[in-house]
Amino acid sequence: MLRGKPHIVVVGAGFGGIKICKLLAKEDVEVTLVDRHNFHLFQPLLYQVSTSVLSTDEIAYPTRSFFRKCPNVNFFMAKAKGVDQSRNVLLTNHGEIPYDYLVLAAGATTNFFGMKNVENHAYGMKTIQEAVAIRNHVLHEFERGDKPYRTAEDRKKRLTFVVVGGGPTGIEEAGAIAELINVQKKEFHHLDFSDVSIKLIEATSHVLPMMSQDLQDEAVRVLREKGVEVMLDTQVVDYDGNVLTLKSGEKIPTSTVIWAAGVKAVDFIKNCGGEYARDGRIWVEEDLLVKGAVNRNVFAIGDCAGFMHGGMKRPLPTVAPVATQGRLLQQYPEAHPGGRSAGEIRVQRPWRHGHHRAWQGSGQFPPNDRFSGMVCVDARPSDPTCGSPCESHRGHQVDVEPYFRHTVGTNHYQYQAGQREAFDSEGGGGAFR
Repeated sequence: MLRGKPHIVVVGAGFGGIKICKLLAKEDVEVTLVDRHNFHLFQPLLYQVSTSVLSTDEIAYPTRSFFRKCPNVNFFMAKAKGVDQSRNVLLTNHGEIPYDYLVLAAGATTNFFGMKNVENHAYGMKTIQEAVAIRNHVLHEFERGDKPYRTAEDRKKRLTFVVVGGGPTGIEEAGAIAELINVQKKEFHHLDFSDVSIKLIEATSHVLPMMSQDLQDEAVRVLREKGVEVMLDTQVVDYDGNVLTLKSGEKIPTSTVIWAAGVKAVDFIKNCGGEYARDGRIWVEEDLLVKGAVNRNVFAIGDCAGFMHGGMKRPLPTVAPVATQGRLLQQYPEAHPGGRSAGEIRVQRPWRHGHHRAWQGSGQFPPNDRFSGMVCVDARPSDPTCGSPCESHRGHQVDVEPYFRHTVGTNHYQYQAGQREAFDSEGGGGAFR
């Protein structure tokens, strides 16, 4: 407790951390947000910084500015080191922070899959520093390649840009570099642009695995139209800063490799207690409670959380539709005449993908004497799946704990016009993003 109120510590000022702090700012709790940087970064636009389309201040926003009018939310700039669950404290490089509830929203970092040479010489793109480094490097390579004393081999190596990974980040980066080259053509009057090449390497047989086949094909078509060489079924095994080596034995001379082939949880997560997936994500239960949490008061959301649904052999992916599940969290402090039992939490999660879909799940949790009430987040009064009219939610005491509890699952049902529509939700991972 802090000043007589529950103290909730949130680690990470990304989408999940900022969102949950803004929600909790309205409640009678004390919140401490911890991050090693004092700005929130809009990561989806890093590729535009790396290709000189945007400046850094256009995708970074001061974290404290979010909470100027929220006196119960305090920002603490520090690097999280680990968690001592037995004592309910977060360990940082600036001391310990006690908590009543802890939310891990630390996000993800680049996954080089154990290839140390690639990690040492390739460029990741998860931070603003990395995006700026790519921008400066790419622009300098054009300047270096423009020097008349360069050999043809050296010039071609410097003007060969390789992006590894056919996901959204890799696709965007390769396309943005192609557009940057169109600008450079107008400014470098003596440079032979036939020496310039962009390669996108993907280990599988298709790009954008979360998309439909027609969209995958369209992405490849557009990239090739822009002059990008798309190399599918191609695996990277090494890179020494000058030559990229493929599994087939082919070698590509290049001084620029941008790695967008995968992510993993930040290393800090391994020091938080609990169980972990192969990619470092911490396993969570259906309510986002960390598996093995000593006092059942540590939760994980977003890209650092892993959830294995039903009979799935792999955890749900770190993509936005997974992370934006939670919308309505509702707990009934006592038995309800309509059949709801004490402690029941109902979850309704609208999801848009082409058209609106809404589905509902429920989970049973033991009653909590300290916290009771309900939370209604972004619900519409006309929503038929709400359980009770949303207008009636106003004025109730708000429960702290259900902010972190929600049920995820697949094959939920939508009742509309008397018909039941079953569909696979592929939901989970994190409630707020």
